Amino acid sequence: MTEPAAGRGRTGRVLVLVVGDEIVDGSVRDRNGARVAAAVSARGGSIVRIESVGDDLDSIARAVRDGVKLGAVIVTGGLGPTRDDVTREGVAAALGLPLVVDDGWTERAAARHPIVRRLPGMERQSRIPEGARAVDNPAGTALGFLAETREGGWVLVLPGVPSEISAMLRGEAGSILDDRLPGCVGPVVRAAIAGVPESVVAARVDEVAELRGLRLASYPHRGTVDLLVRPSPGQEGDAATLALEAAVRGLRRRFGVDLYEVGDRRLPETVVDELRSRDMTLAVAESCTGGGLGATVTSVPGSSDVFWGGAIVYANAAKQRLLGVPGPLLEREGAVSEAVALAMAHGMRERAETSWGVSVTGVAGPSGGTPEKPVGTVWMAAVGEREAVRRYRLPGDRAEVRDRSVTAALDLLRRIVIHSE
Repeated sequence: MTEPAAGRGRTGRVLVLVVGDEIVDGSVRDRNGARVAAAVSARGGSIVRIESVGDDLDSIARAVRDGVKLGAVIVTGGLGPTRDDVTREGVAAALGLPLVVDDGWTERAAARHPIVRRLPGMERQSRIPEGARAVDNPAGTALGFLAETREGGWVLVLPGVPSEISAMLRGEAGSILDDRLPGCVGPVVRAAIAGVPESVVAARVDEVAELRGLRLASYPHRGTVDLLVRPSPGQEGDAATLALEAAVRGLRRRFGVDLYEVGDRRLPETVVDELRSRDMTLAVAESCTGGGLGATVTSVPGSSDVFWGGAIVYANAAKQRLLGVPGPLLEREGAVSEAVALAMAHGMRERAETSWGVSVTGVAGPSGGTPEKPVGTVWMAAVGEREAVRRYRLPGDRAEVRDRSVTAALDLLRRIVIHSE
C-alpha cells in the first residue's frame, strides 16, 4: 500500500472499534471510545457508532471489514506484547495483507525508554501490515499504524492505554485525523457547569434566548455538564462570532456561579487557578474518597503552588489521632455527619497551616448504609476565611459515588473561594 494522493482517503464517517475482552465482559469501563470520538467530532467527522469486540482475531477482522465499507475505522487496544493481543493480525487479515516488522521502531522507542531493549515482545509490538504507515507512540512501546484501502478508506490503529492514546492524538495521530477528516465546520464554545443536574441544565438552557437557532450539545460527566455551542448552519465570520459571544453572555446571566468555565479548563484546573491567583493554599482530609481528592488536585500541572497535602483518615481512630476529631463527637454524631465533616476540615487546616481545609466523609457503598444515612450520603466541608458544609445524596455504584464526591468537594471549594473576596 502506498500513501494516498492528496485528497484521497478523506472521509467524514468513522467507526470506532474498541478491542479487549475486559471491555466486552464489563471488567473495565471503556473510556477510549469517547476519547477517540471527541477527537473525530472536533475535526468535523461523524461517528457512525462505537463498537466493542473481544481479543479474537476473526471478530476484529470482521468488524474492520464492515467498518471500512462505511469509510474509516479507528481501532484502540490489543497492541501489547502478549499472545492474546491480536489486533494487528485482525486488521491485516481484514485488509488481506501480511505483517512486517518496522525495523526502526525498537530504536526509536529505546531512545525514549531505555528499558525497552530488555523487554520481551518488542518485535511483536513493532509489526504492522505491509505498506502501512507507522504512527509514533511517544508515551509507550506499542507502535500504532495507518493502513489505506484500495477503495479510499483507511484504518487507524492505536494502543489501548489511555495515556498513550492521548499522547498520540496530540501528536502524529492527531495530524492524521486533521488530514483525513473534513475539518471543524465552524467555531465552538465550551461552557462548563458544575453542581447542577443535567435535567436542570437543560431546563435553564431553554430559557436562554441567545441560544435559539444555535447548535447545542450537552455532555454530562460525574457532577459536571459541558455545553458545546456552535453557530447555526450557514453562519460564518463575524456573524458567527457575535452569535457565540451573545450566547456566552446569556449563559453567564442564567447560570451565574454554576458556570465555572468558558474555555478548555476542567474543574480541577479551575480550582487550582483560583487558589493560585489569590495566593491561597489547600490541605484535604479524606475518608470515603481514599485519596482521590488529593490525586485529582495533583494531576494539575503546577498544583504544588497551592497544594500542601492531606490525610486519608478512613478509620475513626485516624480521624481522632491525625486530625483531633473528638471521640465523643464521633460516637454521638457518627463519622458521616455535618459536625464531623467540619471537625475534619478544621483539624486539617490547623495542622497544615493552609488557607483552606477541605474534608469528605461518606458512605460509598455497596454496604454500610442505613435508613438515616443511605449509600451515597456524603458530607463535606470547606473551612478558611469562611466555612461551608454540605450534605449530598450521590447516585451510582461505589466508584461513581467516590468520583462524584471528588467533583462536589472541588466545586464546594471553588464557590467559597470565589465568594471569599
